[in-house]
Amino acid sequence: LQLYNIKTNEILYFEKKTKKGKTSKFKSKIKAPEFFLDVLSMIHYFRFFDFTKIKVLTSPMILKNKKYIIKVSEVSSGNFKFKEKWREAFFLKIESYKDGKKKKKGNVELVFSKDSKRVLYSIKGHLKIGHLAGQLIEYERN
Repeated sequence: LQLYNIKTNEILYFEKKTKKGKTSKFKSKIKAPEFFLDVLSMIHYFRFFDFTKIKVLTSPMILKNKKYIIKVSEVSSGNFKFKEKWREAFFLKIESYKDGKKKKKGNVELVFSKDSKRVLYSIKGHLKIGHLAGQLIEYERN
């Protein structure tokens, strides 16, 4: 659980996990940068930028009470197959940096529709906990 205290500008992190029958608890508190994103906000926020004008976007990110710098860039644009049809899409690459060094794990590739809705079609990456892969199966907008 990660919470943000707006009054003190601190991020509180609580973790409880059980591994091989043993339970461990961890909590910490860090001072937050003036502007930062969490993982889900990052995906939502960056999808609306025009990468033809901006080549690379950077932002601080807080994850498990650790500060990272993420760099987002458009790899390419083209077609992506969704529901048996080829659709216009753009492909983003997200790279993670900690203490100025690129992380081997924590890099993600995203595919969004190129229309005004910017629907997330696909996500894949190599994270510390393993591989991440997902593809949109159904989309309906009210």
